[in-house]
Amino acid sequence: MPWKEATAMDERKSFVTAWLRKEQSFSSLCRYFDISRPTGYKWIERFSAEGNAGLADQSRAPLKQPKAMPEALRGRILGLRSQHPRWGPKKLKAHLEQRWPSLAWPARSTIGELLRREGLAQPRPSRRRTTPDTEPLAHAAAPPS
Repeated sequence: MPWKEATAMDERKSFVTAWLRKEQSFSSLCRYFDISRPTGYKWIERFSAEGNAGLADQSRAPLKQPKAMPEALRGRILGLRSQHPRWGPKKLKAHLEQRWPSLAWPARSTIGELLRREGLAQPRPSRRRTTPDTEPLAHAAAPPS
């Protein structure tokens, strides 16, 4: 006999169906499906509000990001970078602070991250490191032959 595969959506539907039949108490129904009662109430509430679509997974991302860079600042940074493609975050920030001192500009690291995200900056190539010498230089008695 093959294993029965059940997705989370199928389990949620069967939980709501069992709840609608009212054959068991809510607590025993939650124990049977191995979920907490607050989770059970959450699925019942979503099903009541949205139907089967409410049982689907929803994004956990916040709706607002209060510390996100304002679009106006972002546009000015990217505009200045397009005028001066060789300028890095340090010079961009210094120029912007000099030109518009009343605005609160983001940190250099934030400007650098913006440039990387937009594909306007590439990481520098890593330097090749040489192994340190453990012995002092030997004195030459004669030129090499």
